[in-house]
Amino acid sequence: MLNTTDNNNHTIMNSDEINLAIEMAGKAVHEATHFFFTSGAGLGVDSGLPDFRGKNGFWKAYPPMQKLGLEFHQMSTPSWFEKDPTFAHGFFCHRYNLYTSKKPHEGYHILKEFSDRVNNNNNYFIFTSNVDGHFSQLFPNNKIEECHGSIHYLQCTEPCCEEIYSVEEHNQFFPNNKYPIEVDMDTFRIKEENLPKCKFCKSKVARPNILMFYDGKWISNRCDLQYEERCKFLKEMVKNSNEKQVRLVIIEIGAGNNVTTVRDKSELLATKYSSRHKENMKSTFIRINPTDSYFPKDSKLGDCNISIPLGGKDALIKIKAVVDRLDGK
Repeated sequence: MLNTTDNNNHTIMNSDEINLAIEMAGKAVHEATHFFFTSGAGLGVDSGLPDFRGKNGFWKAYPPMQKLGLEFHQMSTPSWFEKDPTFAHGFFCHRYNLYTSKKPHEGYHILKEFSDRVNNNNNYFIFTSNVDGHFSQLFPNNKIEECHGSIHYLQCTEPCCEEIYSVEEHNQFFPNNKYPIEVDMDTFRIKEENLPKCKFCKSKVARPNILMFYDGKWISNRCDLQYEERCKFLKEMVKNSNEKQVRLVIIEIGAGNNVTTVRDKSELLATKYSSRHKENMKSTFIRINPTDSYFPKDSKLGDCNISIPLGGKDALIKIKAVVDRLDGK
């Protein structure tokens, strides 16, 4: 393992160590037969999206929340749709506008290039906690699992049924009250008469199909289908290992420690599909994060664990340069 850590488990690497890590990552990508990309909010930072790192990061993106003393985990809860729906939709409509106003940065396109190296056999999959929908602009939906849902889909707040629908469908059904609703930036609210209604019951308020904090009403059926696609990918990968050497490369980008869903998934896969547990398999785990690229102390995850304390876009550009050199470009 290349990284050292301080008392707070923050990565300390000098430039030579970082360059060596990038070289190792590039070689792993060059030799990969399968990819598993995982990402948290940090991946979107280079597209101009906030990562909500701490309350100050959230307040910088949403100044009205600072006046109210509300942090991200307090604002992103379904209870607001019950007690103050115009405020809840002010927050989420603003997020929708923010996410849809930005485009996937160069790092996403590099991941697409990496996936193209093994795409003849569809030997890649994506697991993300991001709800911005940026991956779906470059990758087919059956290769993505959005474990926290997507801001591009809506559901009933009750819910009245187990169905969800896209924002596009909502706007076709309610052409006079299209989503996202206009937000008053002084009050951070929408008008009460403009509250979006559920497409199915037409009486209850609709909400984004996003898994929020303390959320017992999130409809997970879209995510469940994506989970099934992930299982198919992993099952097929294991089947491939019965016939030939499988070199799985897990690239985790921008997954922090506040909500550890993505980090936990990456670590589980790196361990489960290493040579210690599966014959004819080797896993390389590349963790990219400017502040949290360290691995658990004394961890035994993949066959090779590579820590890169850089931003996602910067790290991927450097890794691609190594791959291109090895390809003779």
